[in-house]
Amino acid sequence: FVVSANKMTIYIDENYSEMSGNIIFKRIAEAVTTDDDLDSREKILRQKGVVLTCDYMTYINQDNNDEIKVNGNIKMVQSGKVITGDRGYYNKDDDYYELNGGVVIKADSLKWLLNKEPSLFKNEGMKDSLEMPVEIATNQLRFNATEKVLELIGDVIVTLKDKVITCEKLMFDDTSDWVTLIGNVTMIKDNNDKIMGSRLKLNINDETVVVSEGVVTEFRVK
Repeated sequence: FVVSANKMTIYIDENYSEMSGNIIFKRIAEAVTTDDDLDSREKILRQKGVVLTCDYMTYINQDNNDEIKVNGNIKMVQSGKVITGDRGYYNKDDDYYELNGGVVIKADSLKWLLNKEPSLFKNEGMKDSLEMPVEIATNQLRFNATEKVLELIGDVIVTLKDKVITCEKLMFDDTSDWVTLIGNVTMIKDNNDKIMGSRLKLNINDETVVVSEGVVTEFRVK
């Protein structure tokens, strides 16, 4: 990676550095990714690189582990998506990423989350939703790359062209292909049809949808 900033202070004995002002962090695209633990999507993303900008960054290198903290006007751009937030954290050994405060994800589609091409889905409605532009807002994003689990926590709002989905927590488990929405789940379609419940689960592999715990469905007849 390459980092530029207005100011940088290095504490050599502590393997610690601080940067501030117009920070631009670039992870260089990899020509070939040979790590067999990565799935095909992660390998493709690494080959396209990433650019992150923010106001303040700290970098710690101890015991051969890298820790990075970023603050202020965070913006990350990579392969058809833009992610913004207030505070971020990365731990290399744990392969863990976290973003907090006013997190917003804008993407051309949801294909970057899937290990199955939307064109292969039998459900036409599901296929269309996965291929359309999406905006996701939440309080916190957590991603464990080793366990392949993405969590969005707090006031989650998923906005698509034909529907809005809200919940308290959204979890995507890449190992099991389950997307789980928990807490005050609502799905409102553009025709005003509404599904509400405490929990909704979607299996990407077999296209199974399970809505449970206090389900209420409203259909609006035009």
